Amino acid sequence: MAPSEPSSWNRRVLPAGAFQFALIAGVTQLKTSANALVLSRFESQALPYLYLLGALMTASLTLLPRARPDAPTESPGIL
Repeated sequence: MAPSEPSSWNRRVLPAGAFQFALIAGVTQLKTSANALVLSRFESQALPYLYLLGALMTASLTLLPRARPDAPTESPGIL
């Protein structure tokens, strides 16, 4: 292996790892605060319906077609 390959690999992996860590930490904090907000306003029986609604919305967004059939990305047109 050439000496420049490991440093090139580290320059790509370390920022990606830091981003993944920050993303998971942020989602964890947001989900905890959202659950606390729901529990402060409603009964605990509302949480399963909240999760089901979120899952249904996610599933429906994944089924939407692309804006144009020849579009380079796989994202739905409304996003």
